[in-house]
Amino acid sequence: MNSSTSLFVYGTLMYPELFKLLTVRLQPNKVWSSESASIQDYHRCHLDMPDYNDPPILVAKLGSSVEGMVLHGLDDSILTLLDHYEMVHTGLYQRHSHKAKLSDGTIIQVQLYSQGPSAVCSDKTWDETFFLESEYNTYKTTVIPEFINDYFLYNHKELT
Repeated sequence: MNSSTSLFVYGTLMYPELFKLLTVRLQPNKVWSSESASIQDYHRCHLDMPDYNDPPILVAKLGSSVEGMVLHGLDDSILTLLDHYEMVHTGLYQRHSHKAKLSDGTIIQVQLYSQGPSAVCSDKTWDETFFLESEYNTYKTTVIPEFINDYFLYNHKELT
């Protein structure tokens, strides 16, 4: 990957405040460029993980589409951090290339996280309103800060 990598986000990562909490220790002064987008042939549902606040996950489904955001300018250090946040190493999510349609109709190639080989999805569609009202603050005050502390502790990363 290079500094021009774009990432389609559709859940917790599409909220600027949460994304900044995740990335601030690696790039404290970075202002992320983002825009509305959609992808085809995926459905957003809940990852079936009772201890993890029902995070959203993309599951392949022909004819479906998912609205989200595209974040631009991600580098390898940010993608590595996000791979850990999305638990790619456990097989819950996988990161791969896909096409996204921007709000102006332009089609671009992006990276995205979708269902990995060990993920089990519930039959419920992820509810953004419920997330914002009931879980957003938990991610802001607990989930992300705990992840960041563990990530830098176990990966022996130096602060920038």
